[in-house]
Amino acid sequence: MGLVIDNEQAITLPYAVDVVPPNEVIPLDNEKPSITGYVLNTNKPLLASKQKIQSMINANQLYVKGSLPNAWLGVPFGKPPLRGVVVVQSYTENIVFTQKDEQLLCFVARHIRNAIERMQARADLQFLALHDPLTKLSNRSLFNDRVNHALNKCRRHKNKKIALLFLDLDKFKQVNDTNGHHIGDLLLIEVAKLIQTCIRETDTLSRLGGDELGILLEDIVSAELAQRVANKILKALQTPFMLDKIQINTSISIGIAFNDQSDNTIDSLIICADKAMYKAKQRGRNRFILHQGEEQSGMIATKIIEQDALKGLIENQFFFIFQPIVDLKTGYMVAAEALVRWNNSKMGDLTFRGVS
Repeated sequence: MGLVIDNEQAITLPYAVDVVPPNEVIPLDNEKPSITGYVLNTNKPLLASKQKIQSMINANQLYVKGSLPNAWLGVPFGKPPLRGVVVVQSYTENIVFTQKDEQLLCFVARHIRNAIERMQARADLQFLALHDPLTKLSNRSLFNDRVNHALNKCRRHKNKKIALLFLDLDKFKQVNDTNGHHIGDLLLIEVAKLIQTCIRETDTLSRLGGDELGILLEDIVSAELAQRVANKILKALQTPFMLDKIQINTSISIGIAFNDQSDNTIDSLIICADKAMYKAKQRGRNRFILHQGEEQSGMIATKIIEQDALKGLIENQFFFIFQPIVDLKTGYMVAAEALVRWNNSKMGDLTFRGVS
């Protein structure tokens, strides 16, 4: 970048690296740092002529690669972990920098620092809004957004398939109760890191709450990929964790659901994966269970009925019929049983059915 002067000349603002390549970290603790490294070490502005730079080199205070500039001015800004140096340098004999230039560059550096801090604060807020502060994984809000996006893509491209994995640590409460919540938190962090190594970069791992995690696998060719991922996670967790000198053995139960239905929603997928996960718990934990398509269809139908029932209550679609109760000895009606019927706008009159 540069500062244009009179539309003709420019003062170069180089990288804050003049010894090591730009992609390497500046060795600030080096006995002979670069000029920029020297300014970062001292955290003070440096206004130096060619002669002063040479004397500092002779005194082994710094090292310069290449030709020495005729004049050099650098001003540090920021504070750990983010710091930098604003630098101007000249190789032209008749251009020198003065105290006024230093004051101006200090003013510029303060504004750069303030701008960077504002941008960093904004980025931190955005990150916290979409990520779990403990594990740094995406949170439920971001997970839902990505699942919805994946489902919309599947509706546009019928050959696209996704899998949703619902994971729950086995006996996590026991870990907390026995070793304290600090160890429980450390376990969640390490488990999250380990699971991240078991999935693709394009997949999404999220903390949905407590010890519950969710994984979105996009663009899967078959159910086998989801099963391989689940097996990989189960195998990885066989190795105990050493947390603050305490050995923790853990396992995980996994439920897997697929977008087998055209009307799948994120709610229906999570419900299906959650139910499959609880089946894995019931069958002994430390395993995965695939949710069957027939069950999924029935659950989706139940969800629709639940939604319609709320509408039916508001619109007074429910009514009573009375079933006579007859005394077999006399043949006379002695009572009546009240039965609820539902005049559903889509399916006609329905008998009572339990929906939980």
